[in-house]
Order: sequence, then C-alpha cells, then structure tokens
Amino acid sequence: MHAAEVLERLAEDGNFQPMLDKVATIRDLASSGMFLPGQPFTFTASPGDRLQFATMFVQSNDLFFAPRNGGIALFDAGGRAIHGKVTRQVVLFDAGTEVNQAPGVGPDQAPRQAKPDTGTTEWVVIAPVADRRDGFAYPPVEAVIDVEIKLVAAGQPQG
Repeated sequence: MHAAEVLERLAEDGNFQPMLDKVATIRDLASSGMFLPGQPFTFTASPGDRLQFATMFVQSNDLFFAPRNGGIALFDAGGRAIHGKVTRQVVLFDAGTEVNQAPGVGPDQAPRQAKPDTGTTEWVVIAPVADRRDGFAYPPVEAVIDVEIKLVAAGQPQG
C-alpha cells in the first residue's frame, strides 16, 4: 500500500492535522486525538479494540512509528485488559514518499528543510525501514519511543 497524502504530511513534515481530520471521519472509532511526548493520552476501550497511532520520526525524510499488525490489542483472548510496556509492538516504517537521507543530517528532513515537502520524491509501498536496506543506521525503536498502557479506573486521577 502506498502512503495516503495525510500520512505523507505526517511522516515528512510532522503535520498531524490532516491525519486527525481524516481519522475523525471513521465510523465506530472509539477515540482519536493528538498525544504529546511524556504526557498521558486517556481513552476508554472495550474488548476487541486496538490502539493505533502514527508519529513522525523527526530526524528522517518520511519515517514514522506505528504499531505492527494494525494496532496493539487492548484486551487478551479472555477479555482482560492488557497493560504495561508495549513498545516492542511498535515499528519504524518508511512511508516511501521521499528518498531516504542519513538520519539526523539530511538537508531535506523537517528540522533542516527550507519548506515542507522538499525531498526527492519516490513512490514505493510502505514498509518497515529495516526492510529497505538503504545503507543507513537507525536507532532501535525503544531508544526513541516508549509506549505503555496503564489502566485507569473511571474517576481515578491520571498520572
């Protein structure tokens, strides 16, 4: 599958608003929103629900983190809520919309590019960056992102 424009905007430039707007139109979506690093994102879930997200790997042309296999299960087969660290279920993906440059130094990466959408265009299918074999070294997912599910009872303070 090729990256939709909303994913391209997120992965290349960190522009999350088109993705939020698109997600808001999905029927039967339990919750959506923007989360901030280090801050809790609270939602209510039911058996069968999955946690799905995408967030830019800033030091890249078009890489993003997202759960593998369509999302992280929030309940086990017995209907019990899953909690704890789930980072191992997150993968660094390549959106396939811009040619990769060395992470952290590429001139067409969001922190250094003159304007959004300035890298050399490519149009290949979305894939884990590990499958690209582009010759660049990327940090382990766990060194960049940490995803933990904490159970919060209704009315209980968050933190």
